[in-house]
This record gives sequence, structure tokens and C-alpha cells, in this order.
Amino acid sequence: CSDTGTNQFVTNNTNDFFPGTFVPEETIVAVGVGNATSPGYGTVIIKSLDTGSSIQCSNVLLMPKCSKKLMPAFNFHQEGMHTHIQ
Repeated sequence: CSDTGTNQFVTNNTNDFFPGTFVPEETIVAVGVGNATSPGYGTVIIKSLDTGSSIQCSNVLLMPKCSKKLMPAFNFHQEGMHTHIQ
């Protein structure tokens, strides 16, 4: 889910991490009006279903209780890309 309110890539599933990249290190994360703890981070590869191309995302936080996987729109804008949200 593309999110304009986050600056971190987030996954809720340990199976998303590229093998051998997960680092078990607790991180306090600001969420909504409070905080949550991430048990670690790692690298996730996102593959396009349309083109087969892929993007490597580093330092993706694991947030098991998050209901969605989040992709920050801001990071793409920094690289000169545009986001169209409908």
C-alpha cells in the first residue's frame, strides 16, 4: 500500500525478507498518536507483476501487527518519480 504519511518501508511478514538479510534489532517507531516496537529490519525485493522488473528496498521494518505492507511515496518523489493516487 503506497502511503504518503510514512517515511519507512514496512512489512508485516517475515517471509518477505530476502534470505539472510533480516537483522533482529528492536526499533521504536512513531505510529499514529503513539509508538510501536519493530523487532527488526532487512531487505525486501518488490517485483512488478506487469513488467517483471524489481526494486530492492533496504532497511524495511518488520511490524507484525500492522494490517498492511506500507511503501512510502516520499522515497519515490525524492528520486524524481511521480505518484498518482486515485
